[in-house]
Amino acid sequence: MLDCRDGNWQAARGKLLRFTEVYPQDPQQRQAIYWLGRAEMEMGDFEAASDRLVTLARQPAQANRQDPGVDAEEASIVYFAARASRLAERSDVATDLYRRVQHEWPQGQHAEDAAYDELLMLLGSNNDLARPISQFRAKYPQSLRIPDVERLLVQQMLDRSQFEDAERLVTPRVQRPGLSGLQQEDLYLLAVAQLGQNAHAKALATLDLHSAAWSDELEANVWIARASALSELNRYPETVTVLHEYLAKYGDLPASGKVRELLAVVTSRMGNPGGAQNVVRSVDPKGVGFGNRANDSNRVNGGNRANGSLSAQLEIAKNAFAQGQYDHAAQEYQSVLQDPQIDTHDKYHALSGLGLTQLKRGGWQEAVDAFEDLVRSVPQPGKSFLVAAYQGLGKAYEELKMTDQAVQNYESLLELDPRGAGAASARLQIARWHESRMQQYNQDPAQKLAARSEYDSAVKQLRLLEKDFANSPEYPAALSEVLQ
Repeated sequence: MLDCRDGNWQAARGKLLRFTEVYPQDPQQRQAIYWLGRAEMEMGDFEAASDRLVTLARQPAQANRQDPGVDAEEASIVYFAARASRLAERSDVATDLYRRVQHEWPQGQHAEDAAYDELLMLLGSNNDLARPISQFRAKYPQSLRIPDVERLLVQQMLDRSQFEDAERLVTPRVQRPGLSGLQQEDLYLLAVAQLGQNAHAKALATLDLHSAAWSDELEANVWIARASALSELNRYPETVTVLHEYLAKYGDLPASGKVRELLAVVTSRMGNPGGAQNVVRSVDPKGVGFGNRANDSNRVNGGNRANGSLSAQLEIAKNAFAQGQYDHAAQEYQSVLQDPQIDTHDKYHALSGLGLTQLKRGGWQEAVDAFEDLVRSVPQPGKSFLVAAYQGLGKAYEELKMTDQAVQNYESLLELDPRGAGAASARLQIARWHESRMQQYNQDPAQKLAARSEYDSAVKQLRLLEKDFANSPEYPAALSEVLQ
C-alpha cells in the first residue's frame, strides 16, 4: 500500500495480487482488494477495476460502520467502484453507485465528487445538462467545481454543434481580468465555438491571446485548433509547421492520426500530391479527433473516424480534380473504393467523385458504372449525391449516343430536384430530345399526330424552363431552336 501512496501502481498491483491470493482470510483483505482496484484504475484497466471494486462495494462491510474511519473507507470503496465503472463505460452500474454515495454519505468527502462524476457521464449522453447542473449548484453552492460544472454545459453545446450558444455562454468567462488556469480552458472552448461557426480568423486571434503558456492538459488540443484555423485561412506553410511541431511533441497521442490526416490535406493543397500520399500512408488507422491528454472532463472533439487515411485520400482526390489532374484523381478515388474499411458516407463521396472525374477524362462508360453504383447504393445516398449521379448519367449516356437512357436519368433528376442547379440543363436536353423526335415524325405524313405530341412536350419543358429559370442563359437559344 505504500507503493500505492507513492504512485508506484504497477509494483503495488503485483504485491497486492499475491497478498490476496496467499492470505484470503486476512483482516486486511478488503482493504487490499480496494487498493488493488485503485491500482488497476491508475494503470488504465478500467474493466478489471470495475469488476473488482463493484463486487467489493456490494459485499457487506466486515467492520462496524459506526466507526467514522471505517465508514469513510466504505464510502471510498463505493465511490471508486462507480468511477471505475464510468471509465469502463458501464453507465447504469456507475449511476446506481454514484447515487448510493450521495444518499448514504451526503456529508462525506465523496458526495460532491460523485455528483460531479455523474455530470461527466451525462456529458456523453443525449441528456440536457442544464437541469442537473442547476441542481448541482443548488446542492453545492460553495463548490470550487462550479466553473468546471458550468463549462460542461458549454462542452455539451459544442458536441451538439450549438456553436453560437456556446460562444454566448463562454465569452463572459474569458473577459474577466487576469487569465487563470481555469480561464485557459474557457479560452480554448471559445476558439472551438468560433471554429464551428467558420470564424477562423477570430478563432486564431482568440488562441493568440494566450499563446505563451498553455497548460499541459490543453496544449496539444490548442495546437490542433490553431492548425485548423490556419489551414482554413489558406496559410498552409504555417499550418505545416504547427502540425510537424505537434507530431514531434505529441506523436504518440491518439489524435496524431487526425493530425496526419490534416497534414496530408494541407500538403495536397500546396500542390504536392506525392508528399500528401506519403503522409496518408503514415496515418494511424485508429486516429481520432481532438482528445484531452489528461483531463477526462474535456470531451470536446473534432469528429471521430474509423480510418482517417480514407478521409485524407478523398481530400487529395478532390484537390487533384480541382487542379485538372484527372488521372491522379481517378486513381485516388478507386483506391478509396477498394479499401475494405470504407464506410457508407466515404463510398458515396468516392463514387460521386469518380463519376465526375471520368466525365472529365472522357471515360463515359466508366462514369456510367460509377454513377449507377451510387444510385444502387443501399441505404440510398442523400439527395445531393443522387442529383449529381442522375445529371452525370444523363451526360455520359448522351456521349454514348444512348439518348433514351439519358432522358430517363434527366427525368429522374427533375422528379428529385425540379428547381435545382441541374434542372435547367435537364429540361433543355429533354426538350431537344422531343424536338429531335418531332422532326423524325414530320418526315412521315402518317405520324403528324405523334409529331404534334412531341412538339407539345418540347414546348412544355421550355415553358417550365422559362418559369423556373427565366434568367438562364440557355433559355433564349433553346426556345428559338425548338420553336423555329
